[in-house]
Amino acid sequence: MTPDPIVLDPEVEVHRASELLRGLSIGCFPVVAGTALVGIVTTSDLLEALAGYEIGQSDGRSSTRLSTYE
Repeated sequence: MTPDPIVLDPEVEVHRASELLRGLSIGCFPVVAGTALVGIVTTSDLLEALAGYEIGQSDGRSSTRLSTYE
C-alpha cells in the first residue's frame, strides 16, 4: 500500500484529472471526500467522460466534474 497516495476530490474537473494521470504516468486515482473513499477513477473512465463531453453526448450531464460521473 502506498503510504501517501495522490487522491482526487470528487469536485475536481475531468480535464484536470486527465492532466494528472497523463503527467504522472499512472492508471488510476482514488477519489476521496473528507476521509471516505468514494470511488476510483481510471484512464478508461476519463476517456469515456471526455469523449462524451467533446461530442456533446454526456448523457445529459452538464458538468465536467468527477462527482457527476459517480
